[in-house]
Amino acid sequence: MLNGIPGDDPRPTGPADLVGEATPELLLCTALVRTGRVDGCGASLMTNSHTRVPLAATDSVFKAVAEVQFSAWEGAGPDVAVSGVPILVPDVRTESRRWPLTTRRVADLPMRALAVLPMYSGSTRIGLFSAYHRQPHSHTAEDLADLLTVARALAVLAAQRVSGTTGTLPPTNVSTAVGMIRDRYQVSAPDAMAMLRAKAYATDSTVAAIADDLANGGDLTW
Repeated sequence: MLNGIPGDDPRPTGPADLVGEATPELLLCTALVRTGRVDGCGASLMTNSHTRVPLAATDSVFKAVAEVQFSAWEGAGPDVAVSGVPILVPDVRTESRRWPLTTRRVADLPMRALAVLPMYSGSTRIGLFSAYHRQPHSHTAEDLADLLTVARALAVLAAQRVSGTTGTLPPTNVSTAVGMIRDRYQVSAPDAMAMLRAKAYATDSTVAAIADDLANGGDLTW
């Protein structure tokens, strides 16, 4: 099992089962899961390769998949973050040539099909919405239309949060760790993130797990 990545398969059945605070973004994602159209989903603010603010994750499997992709900067999520074009993957386990590291690291998770869509505020891409199926799934035009509707609604909520209209952005240990590394080694934010990713790869962990350790007094030495 990948360090920092759960091997269980919880799904939300009530407010107490949600991963994180019951924010509007999380409640919307959970509502989609309860329709049975997807098995899990979530969203994050992400405009570049070194900044990601999780907004919602309906279960630990989704959270793990998102963290693996961000840690490796490889997979459907990073590709959509760069291109702004939705990616629908019928079976992630057949994508080893396209995304070798990510495919290997999520192979033991109960996730097969994945859809990743960009979230836009006006013409500005502000983040990603992703949804998964436990079994292989060929996404239909109706599936895509439903997911686009949710992505647009999440984008509105995210934009309101960014502007401070509704609540504030949740703090992340990743941003704290990036700042600590920048101060210690006098490097840029992208370089600090590259150092986090290198340590995550070397220890078979994730950027989030390494950042949590640093934020709680872990060793800053590379």
